[in-house]
Amino acid sequence: MSMTPEDWEKPAEDLYVERMLEKICPTVLIFGGSGGIAEVIIPHLEEDYNVVALSSKDCNISNADEVKQVIEHHKSSIILSLVGMNDNAPLHKLDPSQTAEQINTMISGHLNILSCALPHMRERHFGRIIFASSVLSKKFVPGTGVYSTCKAAIERMAGQAARENGHKGVTVNTLRLGYFNAGIIKEVPELILDKIKKSIPCGELGDPEQIAQVIRTIIDCSYINGTNLEMDGGL
Repeated sequence: MSMTPEDWEKPAEDLYVERMLEKICPTVLIFGGSGGIAEVIIPHLEEDYNVVALSSKDCNISNADEVKQVIEHHKSSIILSLVGMNDNAPLHKLDPSQTAEQINTMISGHLNILSCALPHMRERHFGRIIFASSVLSKKFVPGTGVYSTCKAAIERMAGQAARENGHKGVTVNTLRLGYFNAGIIKEVPELILDKIKKSIPCGELGDPEQIAQVIRTIIDCSYINGTNLEMDGGL
């Protein structure tokens, strides 16, 4: 691996230990690490990785300086974003300030992650970036226009980044998640939940532990790149 200016100031033995530890137990940096899905998958990822989970209070991804500071501090070559923000409203009743916040968080925020993380990943010739998308990016559900548009944009920017950086050993993928038994779904009324289950071919909500399994596979496999992997039970 090539050395960075910060590395030149470190004793050789410290640098060696740091890089050996990263190989033995790589760090997975998670943005949006305080939500319901994150709470389930983090313990499973911790079996193989050093997990650093950040909430929106720890890092506002719409602030490029905050993102840059976090990424430069942890220097992780594996980044997962579970960030999502939804303010349900039909398009003719949108609140401009809330819409701007959604767009800044979900579109500008993920662009910040890419622009701050890619340079050091390219330098190391290794990187894994995984963004959580949503089945709503392909489904028309009343009241989710801004959210679904933002998720579709995330899928598009991930595909672009994959094609620009694959030759540097960096892969960028998205997980298009359906309805999982974690997080906000637990607040859905039973009647609506029954309708959701009936719309899923397998007839049940997803097991969030399987998200951790897929994340492991994406990290381990360099040939999975530019993929929008659908985990929705066949919706």
